[in-house]
Amino acid sequence: MSEIRIYMVDLAAYNKGFLHGVWIDATSELSDMQDEIDKRLAASPVTVAEEYAIHDHEGFDGAGLESAHEVAEFIAAFPNFAGALLNHCGNLVEARRAAEDNYCGCHVKKRNRH
Repeated sequence: MSEIRIYMVDLAAYNKGFLHGVWIDATSELSDMQDEIDKRLAASPVTVAEEYAIHDHEGFDGAGLESAHEVAEFIAAFPNFAGALLNHCGNLVEARRAAEDNYCGCHVKKRNRH
């Protein structure tokens, strides 16, 4: 199995014609990943570097344009809660099942006013 990692690119540098990025172990703690990103942005060849993008990945079998499209379509279908549901369920299959088979809508109880 190949290493599971992402390639983060400094967008300010990229937009000025510099390839300034780093491969990051995607199995690291999230805070460690953010530290790597922050270090790369701080070392940018461009004066103001605040944004980044993931331009490549390795070891994510099946991840790519098709899976990104499926997630986007799910979020478009359920815009009020799809992102939170994906985070809660951890995968699109479970989130889709919860949204399509179990969601009964939102109910707000109204108070009687006498």
